[in-house]
Formats: sequence, structure tokens, C-alpha cells
Amino acid sequence: MSCSSDCCHPSSRHVGSRHDGGAATVIWLSVISVVVTFGLVGIAVGELASGRAKASAAADLGALAGADHVITGDQCAAARRVVSANGARLTRCVTSVSDVEIEVSVRPAGLIARIARGAGESAPQIRMSARAGQPQR
Repeated sequence: MSCSSDCCHPSSRHVGSRHDGGAATVIWLSVISVVVTFGLVGIAVGELASGRAKASAAADLGALAGADHVITGDQCAAARRVVSANGARLTRCVTSVSDVEIEVSVRPAGLIARIARGAGESAPQIRMSARAGQPQR
């Protein structure tokens, strides 16, 4: 069977049963975009959770260090040293006769900080507070 018309020429044939016009490319690009977006959101949530844990540990340890220095009277200085050593900043220190209450802040690093810098902002602060000393009655 010979073909004399242009429809039988190999360059005029479509591969497959229908012409998809690049729909598979659009679908794959959409899928890849969704996967990348979820990955970036997961990284950001992980950084926030890590920052919260860091702030919580710094606050707890700083309050304990401050309470350990109630007799000497330098509770806030002791708390500040421990908080700084744990990568946080002491934002508030309230002392009484037998206890210390502090507040610390941490700025997350990594992706969140890069996005904030790119927007001309600073990264959000994560704040935690802790109290140590004699039990309240």
C-alpha cells in the first residue's frame, strides 16, 4: 500500500493517539512546584520549632542559674551569662527575695532569616519565659 498524500509522511504524524499540546509538561511542572512549596514550608516549620526549643532551654537554664545566685544578689547577671551561652538574648529579668523570672528571645536562622532579609525585614523573634525559685503558696 503506497501513500501519495502528505498525511502519510512521517513528519505529519502525531506520536500517540492524540495531540496533548504540552499538557504533560504543565502537569509535571505543577506537581514539582507543589512538592517544592511543601518542602520549603516544612523547612520553615522545622526552623521555628528548633528556635522555640532553643529559647525554651535558654529560658529554663537562665532562670535556674539566676535562682542559684539568689544569696549573692547577682541573679540577672548569672541568668544573662547562661542565656547568652545558649544563643539567646535576655529581654527581661525580675527578681524577688527567693526567685527569678526571666524572658528570653531568639531569632531563627536559615531560610526564615533569608526570606525576611530579602523583604527588608528582620526575622521574627521567638520569646519564652521561665521562673525558678521557691514554690509559690
